[in-house]
Amino acid sequence: SDVPMLRVVARGQVPKQWANVSVRSEAEVALLSPLDPVSSRGRAGAIFGFDYVWEIYKRPADVKYGRYTLPILWGDDLVGRIDLKLDRGANTLVVNGAWVEQTATAARVDFRDALAAGVRRLMEFLAALRIDAKAVKNRQLRGALNTLNPRKRAQRRNP
Repeated sequence: SDVPMLRVVARGQVPKQWANVSVRSEAEVALLSPLDPVSSRGRAGAIFGFDYVWEIYKRPADVKYGRYTLPILWGDDLVGRIDLKLDRGANTLVVNGAWVEQTATAARVDFRDALAAGVRRLMEFLAALRIDAKAVKNRQLRGALNTLNPRKRAQRRNP
């Protein structure tokens, strides 16, 4: 049943069924599920050149990024991964780590804005009031995520 859509893709076009419903992923990243058809079973490597393994079944010593790390889709590329956990008691989205495949990506303001927008959407969905990004080693990514905290948002609006 997907053959007609695949023919459209082969022509370098995007099938109508694949159109974004609200925003484009250049403006807001999409955080993919570990079981998303794009990233599961090695497809991310074959399609995007992105080495992704769901680490849920790995021994603790073999976990590199995190057991529930999500691939980050920005535009047409998988550019990184983020490991998130909701602390329900503190109503806080905890970022256990965020990594990009190329250091230059983290330096791009448009990417950092898109990352913050995608994570903000997740926070709204989860009704999280704060974000804890102190575990993020990349200073630029940590800074972009920290703008999602209420105090930081107020400072941005009222410089």
